[in-house]
Amino acid sequence: MLMEPLIQLCILILLLPLFSFALQIFFSGKLPRQGDLIATGIVGIALLLSLYVAAQVIGQWNPNYLQEWHFTWVNFGNVPGLGEQANERRKKKR
Repeated sequence: MLMEPLIQLCILILLLPLFSFALQIFFSGKLPRQGDLIATGIVGIALLLSLYVAAQVIGQWNPNYLQEWHFTWVNFGNVPGLGEQANERRKKKR
């Protein structure tokens, strides 16, 4: 399943500052000026990409467009006090 290019760009926008942070942590002593220009440049690239994505989304505005992605964040299952059993007990009390 291929992702849309804008979704890929959004993921890249999220990961670029993380890459910049890792670069700064591990190589700052070996880079000129402790790598501040490289880190700032990478964050600037993320800014430009985010402006591009915003322009694309605003330019293709469709009020009927809907994209949903459902997943289970945390499944408490049968954990006492938190899972399905707890929900059943709460319903019985009402």
